[in-house]
Amino acid sequence: MKDNEYTLPKRIAEEFIPDDMPPDEYDPTIKAERELIDFCVSKGSETWWELAKWLKTRLYLTPKERSQCGTMAKTLTKGKKPSGILSRACKNIWDEAILRGWSEEKT
Repeated sequence: MKDNEYTLPKRIAEEFIPDDMPPDEYDPTIKAERELIDFCVSKGSETWWELAKWLKTRLYLTPKERSQCGTMAKTLTKGKKPSGILSRACKNIWDEAILRGWSEEKT
């Protein structure tokens, strides 16, 4: 396979990070990652604080997961964009919280 050339569909370019890209030049241009980051940013820091507090008062999820909501809130408060890794974790936490009765309208 290494000796053959393949033409990949253009849509793959949105989902691919080249191996030779230096880490300091990485830009979260992967569509799925951008969507996660945009979702988390759209909720705002106050909502992430409220979710962390809501989870803690009910002892839902793990301390690490509750802390990740706090980290998201701090990141947004500082005007920074969250990482894709943090955003993915927080989106999963958000979805789990919804299943447990969380509603941002209640905050």
